Amino acid sequence: MTPFESDLLKILIDKGLLAGILLIAGFWLNRALERFRARHTYMQKVADARLQALGEVNEALFMHSMNVQKLRNLILGEASLKLKEEIRTNLIQQGYADTAKAVTEAQATVYKHLVFLPKELSEPLLRYFDHDLEIIQLMADKTAAEFSSKFNKATEQLLAQAGEIHKQIIVEINSNPFKSELG
Repeated sequence: MTPFESDLLKILIDKGLLAGILLIAGFWLNRALERFRARHTYMQKVADARLQALGEVNEALFMHSMNVQKLRNLILGEASLKLKEEIRTNLIQQGYADTAKAVTEAQATVYKHLVFLPKELSEPLLRYFDHDLEIIQLMADKTAAEFSSKFNKATEQLLAQAGEIHKQIIVEINSNPFKSELG
């Protein structure tokens, strides 16, 4: 083999190895990039689902709070005390039915989306519904002594809890890294 042929063979082997290394590096880089994209897409879908869950839980909590406030106004409000007793009783019964329906819907929504809620939010929500059950029991036993004051205190606490939970939900929504991409 002549020196020219030997140099040519070295150059070809050298360039072939370099091309092989670049090909392997490109393949590895492509796979890493695809894994990154897949992980990013997955996280974005989870974030979308979480934002939707937070929105639905917030809406259910708001609707329930509005029903509790309406019932509270019917029972404790001065305007409702001026109504005829039969009309007031019917309004209170309807308000109680609406509140009971709202709590059932709110609980169903929370349990449906519990997997997407952080522990810092799910625990207060579950305590909120435990507290709500106390109000429902209090409503069932309207003959309890000092009903108005107990009901007033219980609903006041419940509405305060709802306000705190609402604030936590807003913080969760605003802390979502994909929020700006979702529009």
